[in-house]
Amino acid sequence: MDQEKKEVVLAIITNKERNVFYMQQKDETYFRTEYRLMFTFFGGKIEDSENPNEAIQRELLEEFDSKVAEIIIKNLKFVFSIPYENKKEPKKFQIFESILSNEEINLISKTKIKEGKKGLIIKKESIESTQIIPLIKMVLDKYLKLIQKSK
Repeated sequence: MDQEKKEVVLAIITNKERNVFYMQQKDETYFRTEYRLMFTFFGGKIEDSENPNEAIQRELLEEFDSKVAEIIIKNLKFVFSIPYENKKEPKKFQIFESILSNEEINLISKTKIKEGKKGLIIKKESIESTQIIPLIKMVLDKYLKLIQKSK
């Protein structure tokens, strides 16, 4: 039997300079034990009845207070998709970015997230020393290369 192909939406929350990122730390009860307490972007699986835009908005409303989610959503735009396949997890990542002011990022970092252990601002120079889920690190590396090329 073929494994169902899953698509995932992710929101890269960053500032205009794209040198800080607001990420979610998974908690101690996360179902993938190897990823517990590691960092990821906000997002999740696209449900059958949704398109990627609907899915990312739903995910952000599930993970943040509605006022915070609206700040992120109003600045949200699709950036790229990445097919990723292995035997365990066939996926396609739909990547969005929300470019916020430093003040907005500081504001959202002070509010409690609804899923995961906590949200944290991670500076670009700290990425290599931060425990980021490997697939998410691959997405972030591709994103950083893409924005570097567009400069």
